[in-house]
Formats: sequence, C-alpha cells, structure tokens
Amino acid sequence: MERAELPEPGFHPVTVQGVVPEPSIPVGTPVPLAPAPPPIGVFEGLDRFNWGAGSPPDTNGDAGPNNYIQTVNTSIGVFRKSDGFQQAAFTFNTFMSQGSFGNLCDTNNFGDPVVLYDTFEDRWSFLISPF
Repeated sequence: MERAELPEPGFHPVTVQGVVPEPSIPVGTPVPLAPAPPPIGVFEGLDRFNWGAGSPPDTNGDAGPNNYIQTVNTSIGVFRKSDGFQQAAFTFNTFMSQGSFGNLCDTNNFGDPVVLYDTFEDRWSFLISPF
C-alpha cells in the first residue's frame, strides 16, 4: 500500500505592524567570499608503514604552544611547531610500558588513539584502546 505524497505547505505571511513581507526567493548557489589562507607550516608527519602499523592510518593530532603531537594507529610522533622537526617517535606499547600499570594497555595497544592538548591545564591527554 502506497502513501500519497503531501502537498507543499502554502505561504502564510506573518504581518509586522500591518506589513506583509515578500516571500524569500533563492538568489543562487552560495560562493565563498574569499579563498582560504595558505598553511603557516607544512611538514611530513609519521607514515603508516614505519610507525602506523598498516592501513587504514587513523591519523589524529593536536597542537600545543610549542609542539604538535601526532598519533597514527599504534604510534606517537612529537614535532616542533617552529620548523616541523621530529623530536621523538615511539609506539604506544613503549609509551605505556614505562608506567607498568599492570593491565592490557602496558603491552597490547591496538590503535585508534586520540591525543588532545588541554589549554586550561597546560597538559597533554591520550586516549588509547587495549582492544
């Protein structure tokens, strides 16, 4: 059984002090007013073959006052914002084994991390999954 299509609603003007407004007419396709500015700095980040443990790369990152930290699947890269120099790169297993928390995150990080810089507390946060 098919349902009949409803007709379009009619124009019901709302009067403001007795003046009936004209119905709005679409002018055309919106266009950007100005082009986007070029990036301030561009540099190569971690690649998925040496640091990211394959495909898909699941790239994530955030910028702090002096550094950009990038995560790709199972790895972390720390880059200097001023010139893009890679200051460090390591896996999440290496990172988490330093604390020895006694759980699966110490040695079994399978990827899809999220890194955030907390401007209020001036600190970095990582969210990783053991599964």
